[in-house]
Amino acid sequence: MAATNLEVMNTMKSLKSRGFVRETYAWQYSYYFLTDEGLDYIREFLHLPATIIPATLKKTQQSQVRNAGGRDDRRGGRGDRRSRDRDSFRGEGKDKKTSGFDSKSATFHGARGAGRGAGRGAPRS
Repeated sequence: MAATNLEVMNTMKSLKSRGFVRETYAWQYSYYFLTDEGLDYIREFLHLPATIIPATLKKTQQSQVRNAGGRDDRRGGRGDRRSRDRDSFRGEGKDKKTSGFDSKSATFHGARGAGRGAGRGAPRS
């Protein structure tokens, strides 16, 4: 039997009031994070041994954490990836004439046509 949204919301509200979860609200969504006390409560409630550890708390091996560049992903190696994506978007190494952008009319000639409202026909007078 599945739980309804109302049941889940009330359960999380109850766990939050007891200090077992921490709530973060952003962009009309609530994110709940289990605290250490909450983890102990869940283990006791479900009769789980202390050897059961959530995957988010398990330690990873250093070989799995390091990426190809040798930087540690946990220390913010995302900046390099973003700059590579940005360069590929800009068309590094491509001829500017084949990029699809016409600087004189300031429109982009893509697969759907030219400029805003392309494909809707000529404006009516």
